[in-house]
Amino acid sequence: MREDWKEKRARAEQHIRAFVETHSQDQGRVLVIPFRLYGFGPYAEVLQGLSYEANGLGLLPSPQVTEWIKEQVQKTLKESGWSADALR
Repeated sequence: MREDWKEKRARAEQHIRAFVETHSQDQGRVLVIPFRLYGFGPYAEVLQGLSYEANGLGLLPSPQVTEWIKEQVQKTLKESGWSADALR
């Protein structure tokens, strides 16, 4: 949604809204997962009046994100030659 880039945000919002509108008509169901760490942010306002489903939680409550972070830390430690003790 380009929350961080004012110059591109209006166009991004239009694109997302058009996508949800088109696919909710074609497919009957659109699942919206915001690419943000926590919460639903401005999505509810931008998508107001459209048919979609969302839990409004963002990415962090997902156990898959936690597992991905853990894997990245382990990979970095291994590649850097550090031990897990470096995190303590």
